[in-house]
Amino acid sequence: MNIFKKTKNNKGMILPLVLVVLVVLSILGITVLSISLAENKESAYQENKMQAYYLARAGAEAVAKHIIDMPSDIINIKGKTSDITRIDNSDKGYFQVQVKEISSSELNIISTGTVGMHSEGVTLSLKKSSGSSISKLENALYVNSSIEFTGSTKIKGSVMTNFTDASQILFDNSGEQYITGDLLVLNSSMKKADINRWGTNYGYKIQGSLKLSDTSMPTFEMPVFPTYPLESGSLPGINNTLKLDWSNSPYTIINSGYYKGGIEVPPGEILNINVKDSDMIIRTKYLRVGGVIKINKTGIGKVYVYIDGTDQSDFQVSSGMINVDGNSNDLLIYFKTNIFDTNGNMIVNASIYGRQSNIHIGGSDKINGNIIAGGTSVKVDGDVSANVRVIYAPNAAVNLDGSGKIKGSIIAQSLKMTGGSLLEYASLVEDSSLDIIFGSSGSYKYDKWK
Repeated sequence: MNIFKKTKNNKGMILPLVLVVLVVLSILGITVLSISLAENKESAYQENKMQAYYLARAGAEAVAKHIIDMPSDIINIKGKTSDITRIDNSDKGYFQVQVKEISSSELNIISTGTVGMHSEGVTLSLKKSSGSSISKLENALYVNSSIEFTGSTKIKGSVMTNFTDASQILFDNSGEQYITGDLLVLNSSMKKADINRWGTNYGYKIQGSLKLSDTSMPTFEMPVFPTYPLESGSLPGINNTLKLDWSNSPYTIINSGYYKGGIEVPPGEILNINVKDSDMIIRTKYLRVGGVIKINKTGIGKVYVYIDGTDQSDFQVSSGMINVDGNSNDLLIYFKTNIFDTNGNMIVNASIYGRQSNIHIGGSDKINGNIIAGGTSVKVDGDVSANVRVIYAPNAAVNLDGSGKIKGSIIAQSLKMTGGSLLEYASLVEDSSLDIIFGSSGSYKYDKWK
C-alpha cells in the first residue's frame, strides 16, 4: 500500500532551479575572480612598493659612497637633485637623489625610488667624523729649512722643524726676540748652547725646551686645486661685465652665475650677495674690489668664487672690503693669478687659495681666514693684522716685517721675521673651509637611516 500521495507533474520546476544554480555559481565565480584579481593587484602593489624602496636605498647608498670616497666633490652635488637614474636602461623603475646639508658636519641624502605609479622615499644621514687633514696643528710654526729673527720679533707658541744643525736658527742682539714654546728638531745632540751667531749664544731666547721631536715634521703638500665648475643650467653664463657705478649700485646677486666679462666693484659701490641654504657659485673672468662686497646669509649656504684670469690685475682688493661683517667660513675664493698684492687698507673675511701665487699683504690690511699659497713667496708687512687658521705655504719663503701680526699657524719652507712682527699660535676651532680645501681626515661616515 502506497502511503505517499501521488504529486502533480514537477517538470516545470527544472528551468528555474537551473537558473538559480547558474546565478549562484556565477556569483561565486565572480567573487573568486575578484578575490584573485585583488590578491594579484595587492601582490603587484607590494612588489612595486618593495622595488621602489630598494631602488631608493640603492640610490642613497651610491651617493653616500661617492661622498665618502670623494668628499671634495660635495660642493658640486649638495643642494641639487640628480637626474632620473635607472640601474639598467631596460628597467621600468628609477631613483632620484638630493643631498641636503644640515650643518657643516652633517648631510642628509634624500632618495626617492619609483616603480610604475608607486614611489618610496628614504633618507640616509652622514656625519663627519673629524676635522680636516691639517686640523690637528699644535704649533705656531712648521718650517723646513731655516728661521731668522731680527728686531723685536716674537713667536708665541712652539715650533716644529726638520732642523739638523744649529745654524738653521738665527737670532741677533737687536731688540727683544724669543720663542715662548719649545723648538722641536731632528738632531738629538743639538743643545741651546749651540745656538750661536757672531760668537754670541742666543739659546736663552728659546724660552721652552730645545728637544728632539718624536717624529719628523709632517709632509705638507699642496691640496688639489679644484676644477672650475662649467657653464650649465645651474651656472648660467653672463656675457656682460658686471661693473658697478651710480646707476646700478647697490647691486644684488641672488643666483649662481658665470660672469664671463668679469666683476668690478669700484670705491664707493656696494655688491650684495644673498645666500640661503644652497651654496652660491660665482665664476668670473676677474674680480676687482675697491668698494664693498657684502655676504648676506640667511641659511647654511656658502659662497664659492672662482677667478679665471692669471694676470695680477685679475684679482685685486686694493682698499676694498669683502664680507667685512661675516664669518670667514662662509666665503672661499680660488684664483690663478701668479701674484696677489694688496698693500692697501683692505679688509677680507674669507679663505683664499692661490694656485701658484706669490702673496703680499701690506699696509693696514686685515684678513681673517686661511691663506693657501702655491707660490714661493709670502710677505706680510706694514701694520697688517691677520687672524688665520693657517698660512699654508709649504714651498714658500715667508717674511713677516714691520708690525705685522699673524694669529694662527704658519707652514713654510723658511721664515724670516723683522721689525716688530709677531706670530702667535691660536688654538684650533672648527673650520669648514679647511675641510673643503684639504678634505677631512675622517671624512663622512654613515650615521643612520631615517
